[in-house]
Amino acid sequence: MDGVNNTFILANTPLGSSLMLFRNGLNLTASSDYNLNGSTIQFVSGALPQPGDALNAFYTVDTSAGGNITALTAPGGSIRTGAAQVICSAAGTTTNAAASTSLGGCDIPAAGLLPGDRIEVRFTLTHSGMTSGFSFQVNWGNTTIFSRIAGTQDAAVAGLADAALRAAGTQFSLESWGTVLPFLPGLVTAPAQSGLEVVFRAGLATAGSDSVTLTNYTVLRYPAN
Repeated sequence: MDGVNNTFILANTPLGSSLMLFRNGLNLTASSDYNLNGSTIQFVSGALPQPGDALNAFYTVDTSAGGNITALTAPGGSIRTGAAQVICSAAGTTTNAAASTSLGGCDIPAAGLLPGDRIEVRFTLTHSGMTSGFSFQVNWGNTTIFSRIAGTQDAAVAGLADAALRAAGTQFSLESWGTVLPFLPGLVTAPAQSGLEVVFRAGLATAGSDSVTLTNYTVLRYPAN
């Protein structure tokens, strides 16, 4: 990685579209950031890895013909296992509307939704003003996994979803709470989906001078070993 070389070779050939490529912990996008041909990764102009960057590739392989699979190793030869992959982490936007409004979202490709994987979703919202309560929800594709109503005294709310992926769908363990909003755990299931968007939404009970801001959201993936 010298800022000039644009071609890198994987130890094995990824099966189908299973490759998830990370640069310094951030998920890269096929075609926009790089192209894959067999086991060869070619970065596009403007996305070349620089000295000091860290590249991590996670993918499944076809083992039907037998043979050994080369272990993914870290510098020094230690095996890299259980490392969290940052699919997205960002600040969202603000709304002062009564209608439920999208304040941020994160795309999870099909390659990041493999049986045995675990996805962790975290978010925080802040509320300014004291004239209106507000509602918030989180959608996992076509399924609403969070939906709660906060009061005028809730200056902030937070939530955490832990998603266990199976071939038949996803099971979530949920937690959410606020300044005065009671802590509420829960369990929710969602059908299997081939790629989806996690969307964070909020709206005021009464439009006016109050506002709700998605201060941060993070989606992490823990791939199956």
